Amino acid sequence: MMIMKKKLGYGSLCWLTLLIYLQVAQADFFTYVEQFQLFLCTKQYAAETLCAVGGLSTYVARFVGQFFRLPFVGALVTASLLTALILLTQQLLERWTQRTYYLLPTLPVVGLLYVQLDPAYLPEGTWSYLFMLLALWQVTCYASPWVRLGIAVLWQTLLFGACGPVATLFAGMVLLTELLKDYKRGVCFLLLPLVAYGWGEFAL
Repeated sequence: MMIMKKKLGYGSLCWLTLLIYLQVAQADFFTYVEQFQLFLCTKQYAAETLCAVGGLSTYVARFVGQFFRLPFVGALVTASLLTALILLTQQLLERWTQRTYYLLPTLPVVGLLYVQLDPAYLPEGTWSYLFMLLALWQVTCYASPWVRLGIAVLWQTLLFGACGPVATLFAGMVLLTELLKDYKRGVCFLLLPLVAYGWGEFAL
């Protein structure tokens, strides 16, 4: 119960800190980048976007981005998204190491926050990373390594279609954790990079 309260407090602190910083220091940034994002509420646009590699993350990012012209929305969405990444990273680290971390999960998000505030950065990259972490978390729910392998191959295929190249990062993360957990069984997870290579060749 105490650990749960600490996690809740930690998540709330991260969210509030990000929200205040983004709203106070970066409010104009969101209205600026919204001008360069095209989103059409039509079936044709949805079909063309979603059928492309990485289309789901692109569609979601552009759908949400159209509301950034409204006051407070850009900071609220971005702070919530980055906080979700922190909490998911914390959960994954806890499952892998049986320890609870508070500072370490924030490090990847610090880097993402830096690039997120670059006008040339495409926000679908952050959404893709979120979907990748969700898939990674789901894979860790299974005790059997063979079930994890099957689920990982399935998720990798879905991630490639929905989020693009982040599927390769997913394959690398799963392979690394399995090799560290049990080297002999982990070798079987070399199938994942092969699947990533196959999908890459197919897309070309």
